[in-house]
Amino acid sequence: MLTVLMATYNGAVTLSETLEAFCQLEEPVGGWKLVIVDNGSTDHTQEIIQSYCERLPVTILYEPLRGKNIALNRGLNSVSGDLVVFTDDDVLPQPGWLVQIRAAVEAHPEISVFGGAILPKWSVPPEDWLQDLEWPYMGGSFALVQPTFTEGPIDPDNIVGPNMAIRSELFEAGHQFDVTIGPDGTGSYPMGSETEFVTRMAKQGYKLWHCKQAVVYHIIRPHQMHRAWILARAVRFGRGMYRKWAKHALNSPPWVKIPCYIARQVIILAQLFRQAVRLMIASKSNDPDKLFRQQWWWNYYLGKALESRAIGLKR
Repeated sequence: MLTVLMATYNGAVTLSETLEAFCQLEEPVGGWKLVIVDNGSTDHTQEIIQSYCERLPVTILYEPLRGKNIALNRGLNSVSGDLVVFTDDDVLPQPGWLVQIRAAVEAHPEISVFGGAILPKWSVPPEDWLQDLEWPYMGGSFALVQPTFTEGPIDPDNIVGPNMAIRSELFEAGHQFDVTIGPDGTGSYPMGSETEFVTRMAKQGYKLWHCKQAVVYHIIRPHQMHRAWILARAVRFGRGMYRKWAKHALNSPPWVKIPCYIARQVIILAQLFRQAVRLMIASKSNDPDKLFRQQWWWNYYLGKALESRAIGLKR
């Protein structure tokens, strides 16, 4: 038995398409159940989930306190079986998704955390500038994992929430998601909550694996295909990367005579200054694609600086 767990907040726009894809899933060995945590939706999310109760093995929970990781931690209390598979309310799994994950889990008993490819499902055809973006921008903007990774061990940064499986024993040991990271009802949250969890597990000695055949598609909606939206995501992505760095980086060596968090702030300011120079140069190039990429990196470093300041103010 495995449990698929997702949190949703006002996900009605994509949830029907996601659950319809779930109805096409092949049955994995040992069976499966679906746990959906409604994180205080005010649209018709509840009605959509209820309409699939006869077609899917679904358990519905309600968590009014906003925060995706709060909702996921709530859902962990209702999982069954030896494996928890995480996804989102705007994801379309391939029919063999769970079968492939189960096969990888059985073949590698020494592995605790598994991930797979996450590809874009464009709601409308993307413009050329968007389709031509390199993968670092695509991955950070749309929570994608490129399909070029080979089957085998993988870095924590390349296991992402919409396609992630974790052995239940990790949660039984008391591990949970960090509720200070991830969507929380504001527009300024630090991204990367699942990556932070995976990084934390890796540092404790748990092994990670990429299951190449376990593929899902992430629905990219029209409003997410504009430069302004992607640049706003870059800020949140930077905030999340700083939060992970600050939490998991090694302490300063003994010969450094300033506190670790001050050293990190100095590094961030230096990165921001260097990027400001690059942005200024790009603005004189008359190349809109080059300018956009440099704007993305400016926003990314700005996000790191903002998160550094926010953490410093709490000290």
